[in-house]
Amino acid sequence: MPGILGKCTWTGEGNTGVIVTLTDAQHMQITMSAVEHGGKAVPDIGSKAVGIKQAAFVGGYIVWVLDANGGFGASVFGKNGTLEQAIAVAKMVESRR
Repeated sequence: MPGILGKCTWTGEGNTGVIVTLTDAQHMQITMSAVEHGGKAVPDIGSKAVGIKQAAFVGGYIVWVLDANGGFGASVFGKNGTLEQAIAVAKMVESRR
C-alpha cells in the first residue's frame, strides 16, 4: 500500500486486536480527506485526528492522525473494540513519536 512506512499488529482474546500503521504526510492527508466527513474529530492528538468506526464485519474503531512526522492510524478491531480504546492507543503512539 502506498505511503506505509511501518505496521505492527497485536492480537488478543476473542478476535480483538490492535494495529498501528505509520504513514507519510502526503498519504495521511489523502486518508484524512476521505474519512473526516464520516468520522468524529478527536482533539489533542497531532495536528488533526479523526476517529471512525470500522466496517461491521471487522468491528472496532480506528483513529487516523496527521502530525509533524507524517501520520499514523491506531486501530482497535473486533466486536468489543471501542473508540475510547483507539484514542488511548493513538495518544500512546503520539507520545512516543
